[in-house]
Amino acid sequence: MTDTNIREKDKQQKKYLKDMLFKLCMDNAGDAEKCDRLREDNTSGIWKCYSLKSNLGKEVYSAFSDSELLMMLVSIAEKLHHSPAKKEVFWTLREYIKERFGKWPYALTMAGLSKSAGKGGPTFEHREKNLNKKG
Repeated sequence: MTDTNIREKDKQQKKYLKDMLFKLCMDNAGDAEKCDRLREDNTSGIWKCYSLKSNLGKEVYSAFSDSELLMMLVSIAEKLHHSPAKKEVFWTLREYIKERFGKWPYALTMAGLSKSAGKGGPTFEHREKNLNKKG
């Protein structure tokens, strides 16, 4: 196998893992119990693939651009109809957001979402109205 083939296979694997993480995040959005499952189980496939404490998890994290991570937050907000609280987001994305952006409110702001996260904050429709006013 040539170096080019190895790089292409690696690229395809990371794309697959990124797509699967997006699916995990969307499937579990809003369910605090599900969002934390397998977080500490370093024998689980999810932990091995996505935790920043695993080598593969570090590689997957590095494969995400800032805008991809922020768009995942926006997608979750659209599903929930409000800015997500940390507990409403799958643990791996929370881990990636913290590593990349530091504080949760900063990431929400960067994504164009309200810092008033959770069900008590402004709805996603409120965000859309504000964006339309600016545009």
